[in-house]
Formats: sequence, structure tokens, C-alpha cells
Amino acid sequence: MSLPTPRILPSHLHAFAPSAHPSISTIRLLGHITSLRGDQAVLESCNQETVTLILNR
Repeated sequence: MSLPTPRILPSHLHAFAPSAHPSISTIRLLGHITSLRGDQAVLESCNQETVTLILNR
């Protein structure tokens, strides 16, 4: 990625919705993948919050 992107925890994800920040189209979530099933992955952050990611094929 050539442009800097905000690195956030899942608890701050709502603050980066497209309606809140139309100029930011890419963010980075901090954490690790705990499961991968088909086109979905579960990411767990350092504070044990989880986010389900829908993956593009």
C-alpha cells in the first residue's frame, strides 16, 4: 500500500465506516486469524475482540 492507512482495533471499526470517513477507503485491523472457513475468516485482536471477515475470492 502506497498511502498510509489507519491501524485500528475492532472496537474502533464503527468510527471508520464509509459515512464517517468518505476519504478513507482502506484500514488495517490488528490481530490474528483464529479460523478460516470457506469465504469467512475470524480475526481476534489483542484485547480478545473478534471480527468476522468476508473474503473476496
